[in-house]
Amino acid sequence: MTERELDVFRLIASNCLTDDIATELHLSPRTVNRHRENIKAKIKVRNVGEMVSYWYQNNLK
Repeated sequence: MTERELDVFRLIASNCLTDDIATELHLSPRTVNRHRENIKAKIKVRNVGEMVSYWYQNNLK
């Protein structure tokens, strides 16, 4: 996973919304969505709930 994907992942796991993530990381919402989809593919999950579970189960920080 790229450093930027980890930044997006961390904010998703912190319950931030797409627009808030985009603002914080100076990205477009579309780019945030693309990172989210790439993360889901890389960790082989289907939705954001599974992403958040993965984040905490694997002690990512």
